Amino acid sequence: MSYKKKKQQKSIVNQLSYRVGLVKAALLKFWSQFNRKEKCVRLPQTQRVMETLRILNRGVRKNNKRVDGWVDEYVNSCALNGQPVEVLLQWCTALGLERRKAQQGGRFIPLPAERELIEKEMPRILNLFTQNSIEVTWFVTFNRSYVQERRLPAEPFREYMDMIRGLAQDIPELSRVVFLDWEADVLGGEPKPSPAVLTNFDTFISKQALLVELQNFTRMLAAYPGKQATPEELKEEAKLRIACEAEEARFLTGGDSPFRKGEFILIPLEVPERYAFFRTLVPDFDKRIVSVVKQYPWRVS
Repeated sequence: MSYKKKKQQKSIVNQLSYRVGLVKAALLKFWSQFNRKEKCVRLPQTQRVMETLRILNRGVRKNNKRVDGWVDEYVNSCALNGQPVEVLLQWCTALGLERRKAQQGGRFIPLPAERELIEKEMPRILNLFTQNSIEVTWFVTFNRSYVQERRLPAEPFREYMDMIRGLAQDIPELSRVVFLDWEADVLGGEPKPSPAVLTNFDTFISKQALLVELQNFTRMLAAYPGKQATPEELKEEAKLRIACEAEEARFLTGGDSPFRKGEFILIPLEVPERYAFFRTLVPDFDKRIVSVVKQYPWRVS
């Protein structure tokens, strides 16, 4: 074969390779765009549920934490796979309940906000899911302080928990809600701090973050003159609380989580910022937060 013919043949091969490369690139681009669109497509019932949740979210308070797109994907995945959406609502039982019991004549009388939550807000959210053919498994856990000196005593804790359970007893929608003592029914004991965070605290938590936490807690303690402590004691308490919150987040999302694959929706009864230290070991923890009910229903105004 002559040099000229060889050159022509090589040119043809190069052109074919170039065109094949263009076709491959076009196909890859098409597949990438198609796959991206597929991921964005959500079931109509998922869209309806999420639209309503975002409306409720905006009504809780100004500048409320927005519902993350992670929740859309989670709800949609549950709907597609015929699995229940798992919901967690943590109910704080702080020292203020002891004073409230005394003010209410030695027993707990439901506040309007507590009735509103149990009788209207929770059934509304449950109905939103079921009306759109999405099952829900909802857990309400009653949580006590991580710090022994700040814990609500056992008797008022049990009485308050029984009062809330009693409110829910005759509401059909809430028959699917499981009310639990966080320590006795879930942990099997008192909360434990993360050893890593407690041992290497300054590696995980900035001095500024700790200072803000101390300032907030000191303001809260002003209402309890008999519960004061030295600055150093408060600092150690804060470190313990933060390490416990970090460990709780790890437990909720890790391999030993009570939730399927460590995935769930967290509906807070406090401001979402309250969960800032849950991100210490689980940076994306706050993606699960769906703030859609009124906050601090246990507080006497």
